[in-house]
Amino acid sequence: MKSFNRFAVAYVVSMLAAGTTLSASAEPMPTLIGFDRGTYDDSASSQIVVRITRVDQEPSTGVNEQFSVECTINGGTAVRGVDYRLGLDGGMQGCGTITFPPGVLERSFTITALKGAGTQKTLEIGLRNPTGAALVETGENSVARITINAPAH
Repeated sequence: MKSFNRFAVAYVVSMLAAGTTLSASAEPMPTLIGFDRGTYDDSASSQIVVRITRVDQEPSTGVNEQFSVECTINGGTAVRGVDYRLGLDGGMQGCGTITFPPGVLERSFTITALKGAGTQKTLEIGLRNPTGAALVETGENSVARITINAPAH
């Protein structure tokens, strides 16, 4: 075993002396897409801004790639249109496919508590099936729990 190790070291040294460049071929780091936190509530106002962030761990990925992720409503006690309304970056879509154009690192949507919705309600939203030209995965916060405290009449 020692003779093999000495041979390997001697081979590498001779290759470097001859001008050969050695490189380690590592797997590229994925871009991560996730909620900026795992829980949200509307205790400060009747609107909750939910942010979805994109973190490019591979410097070469960055500004030139577009990524998408599916945002889904997984459950909870709140009913859309009765207890809350969704709006994505000014639109009224909310959950569905959320696209990060090249260079865009954050998308957001607003959950608005509706008047007269009743007692405290919950909503669980998730991210799944991220896609893009480069390697992409959902990050640490791929599920978020929302607490909606409906405003008084």
